[in-house]
Amino acid sequence: MKENFDIYAEYSGVVQKRRVAVGDHLNQGEILFDIQNLNKLWVVFDIYEKDLEQVETGNLVTFTTPSVSGKKFESNVSFVDPVIDPVTRTTKVRVDILNTENQLKPEMFVNGEIYSKEKSAMDITVPKSAVLWTGQRSVVYVKVPDISVPSFEFREVLLGQSLGDSYQVIDGLAVGDEVVTNGAFVIDASAQLNNQASMMNRLIPGALHEGNLPDYTLQTPGNF
Repeated sequence: MKENFDIYAEYSGVVQKRRVAVGDHLNQGEILFDIQNLNKLWVVFDIYEKDLEQVETGNLVTFTTPSVSGKKFESNVSFVDPVIDPVTRTTKVRVDILNTENQLKPEMFVNGEIYSKEKSAMDITVPKSAVLWTGQRSVVYVKVPDISVPSFEFREVLLGQSLGDSYQVIDGLAVGDEVVTNGAFVIDASAQLNNQASMMNRLIPGALHEGNLPDYTLQTPGNF
């Protein structure tokens, strides 16, 4: 009678859970170990409901994890969960990725960026730092061209989707407008002191706010 013999697993992988111990009585077909192949993994992201319009199967995704410093991983969206979590107002987006070097582990935390379809050449975006908020209105300051003294025009804008560090602008700006990206609060405070159009006073449309302001109030134009 042979007391010891080898049993071979049907699949290769890592033992995740042992279900038997020495001396156990086993029945035919009983599971001995849970084995997981980590060569191909699912990476799952939480996407806010308001951003879902920009997400679809096939979108490029890049992500990093603190556990693998200096490495950026890349893949594509393979599945978008059709159900919204009613508490967090998010849904799950799944990415399949090859893990042949075993750098990624189950339950790791990752932070990623999802790239939407290529935007039209006429799409306009501004950095989030350029936008001032007042109630339901969104305000930016635009440099007035061809004036020797730096001057800025108060402009209400209609924003679209949040795109990382930027907002899509649906209305209120034209291609080529130079937008104040840092220091807009300083300009707005000066406008309020001079009773000109500002976040607190919208009754003077198109008013110009002339210089006498630090140079840093006008920096690199937004991305257009």
